Amino acid sequence: MTANILFDKGKQGVYVVDRISFVNKPDALKFASKFNKKVSWDFNDAVFSAFDWTTPIETSLPELYKQRAQQIRDTYDYVSLFLSGGVDSTNVLHSFIDNDIFLDEIVMYRPGSQIKYANKIDKSLSNQWSELEFAAIPYLKKQHINSKTLIREIDLEKCLDEFVANSRLTQQWHQLNFITPTMWAKNAMCMTDKHWISLYDSGKSIGHIMGSDKPRVHCRDGQYYMRFNDSGVTTLHFQPQSLSADESEKIRKHQGYEMFYWTPDLPQLVIKQCQVIKQQCKNDTAFKLLVLDDSIPHGVYGPAVSKYIYSPQVNSIRDLFAVNNSAVFSGTDAHQRWITQCSTEVSGLYNETRKFSRQHINDEFFTSPQLWTNFKLFFSKEYLL
Repeated sequence: MTANILFDKGKQGVYVVDRISFVNKPDALKFASKFNKKVSWDFNDAVFSAFDWTTPIETSLPELYKQRAQQIRDTYDYVSLFLSGGVDSTNVLHSFIDNDIFLDEIVMYRPGSQIKYANKIDKSLSNQWSELEFAAIPYLKKQHINSKTLIREIDLEKCLDEFVANSRLTQQWHQLNFITPTMWAKNAMCMTDKHWISLYDSGKSIGHIMGSDKPRVHCRDGQYYMRFNDSGVTTLHFQPQSLSADESEKIRKHQGYEMFYWTPDLPQLVIKQCQVIKQQCKNDTAFKLLVLDDSIPHGVYGPAVSKYIYSPQVNSIRDLFAVNNSAVFSGTDAHQRWITQCSTEVSGLYNETRKFSRQHINDEFFTSPQLWTNFKLFFSKEYLL
């Protein structure tokens, strides 16, 4: 293993505008807006297209999860898992600990001020930060975690305070290129976390593991297919855009973001998940009608398919606490509340960041023309199952 790896950003997909590739979505949208161009999204098309998705993957999902965990372990000097309290990251956790594959670190992040709003009765999206308090933290305490594994909580607001207090960083705030409060804060976390920075300074490579979402299987004219969407990718990796050249090079050489499931390094994993979902659709008419109805929100689809691609133990974390993800998230609940409650410096700079992006990106690339909104989705090519 080498500690001086150069992270292949293209693994998270690239946006293509007039044959020019962009890793950062807002950069692509700004360029397309300036020159009135169309945007497409290439999510490792060459790799996933090389497989026949209709040919059954004989390896079991638990074995593929184990292989993926070992693959990441063998790639990096230091492996860090982001644990959210949902089933996807919980399954990643078990892929390591159940197979005795060492995790260096388990990280849970949230705005510190939001802990006071923790409420086990409220299952609305505005209470989503409570998933750490009532699901991730108590669940983790019951697991057999290696005593050498570092478990820590990161306060996103402290990261933002450190960011805005650093004039060198704030002078380049417009390069952050993230619209949602959480993404903006996670970018600041990436740049200011002293533990990670000390590891980069020592030359160690860090693999930050993201769970990513369940694959959405569709059916049209009797044929099953799947396509990736970029919302399950762009919100997961948040490498810094605004550090000086030397620091940027150092971090990019030593820092990697690994999507555990949607990865070109083990395509069989997500293909197998899709095949399992397809088979269950063929076995269970009620299940098929539920999951293949495109009007059903992902918050309903996800729990329905989770019990077939994850173990009962993993799915049991939802019994502790889970918000209702069946509603459409407006982006104005938990996220907006905490960012507006931050210091004047933080909230002001954040709003300036948003306004800067809105001034340079056409309305067609947003879900609505309001300030508090999200970018439109982009999809990969379709893969026939």
